Amino acid sequence: MWCVPPKSVSAMADEFNLACNLFFESDGMHETINVVSDTWLPAQAGSVKVNIDAGCFKDNYTCWGLISRDHQGVVQAAATKRERITCSPNLAEALGLRWCLQWVKTQNLQNVVIEMDAANVVNCIMGKLNCVEIDFIIVDCLDILVSLLNVSVVAVKRCKNKAAHALVGVARSVGTKEWIGNVPDSVSAIVISELLDCNE
Repeated sequence: MWCVPPKSVSAMADEFNLACNLFFESDGMHETINVVSDTWLPAQAGSVKVNIDAGCFKDNYTCWGLISRDHQGVVQAAATKRERITCSPNLAEALGLRWCLQWVKTQNLQNVVIEMDAANVVNCIMGKLNCVEIDFIIVDCLDILVSLLNVSVVAVKRCKNKAAHALVGVARSVGTKEWIGNVPDSVSAIVISELLDCNE
């Protein structure tokens, strides 16, 4: 096991933010928290939005859910993951972000906005916060981020992350699974509602 000094993590975050700000400066996608709306909103035209969430359960399972939608709010894919590990919510969220970034890379996606309701994790990515417990995961995330094209990570309110949150519950029962072009039945009502809201 190895540890990275806080300065190393901070330096990596600074490099990532510099690269992101050069691309996202004009559209504000580098903002940490969007407080304009309590409703989920799709990404801008030509971009993809991926929502990710994590959950820790008493039966020693930690679960994750992610959903990818295009700029019209149409589902591209959804995925769940379940592992028998016990960890803090903060660590679970950081592990979820790493899994999400690995998924984005595997799918060869670019122009992606990743939303999560874990402000601490996002602030660590932005270099605004240092959390020793997740430093090594943040380093991994930053390493993946610099290999991706135009991918940003932002924090949102939980009410804007409902679909990913519902997928965490699905993960607890079905385990690790992926859906292409749709979502599990128990999540479809949320997705449809958010699609209708963003088109009003």
